[in-house]
Amino acid sequence: MRSLDTILICMGIAAGASLIYLLLVQFLPKFMNYAAIILGTLSMIALCVLIALYHTEYTASKWICFAVLLILVLITVFEVFFNSKAWAIHGILLDEAGKMVCDRIYVLAYIPLFVLIAVAFGFMMIYEFKSIWTHG
Repeated sequence: MRSLDTILICMGIAAGASLIYLLLVQFLPKFMNYAAIILGTLSMIALCVLIALYHTEYTASKWICFAVLLILVLITVFEVFFNSKAWAIHGILLDEAGKMVCDRIYVLAYIPLFVLIAVAFGFMMIYEFKSIWTHG
């Protein structure tokens, strides 16, 4: 498997996950308000564990990545505790945004347009790096 294949597979997985997230935020806004922060923090903790357990000869850069990610986890946890009242407000805002989208259904056309533009820029970056790596 080549690196280009890996990048394309990861882009596909990210596109699928973002569409699922989009639907969940649209239909369960108050739940996703909490779930996004909790799942994101758990993902960062899991990545910290995987970085710490990974065997490599580049130990300095491994521990630097681990430390930076651990600091981000701690910042996220502190922000959650210090700004916990804002979660309720964010849930209300997400709920109102969902109602606005239901009232103005044409706004949903912006989402695939934005995704299409983002995917196009992703392919442009892939082919740019591919031409740099192959010198042509």
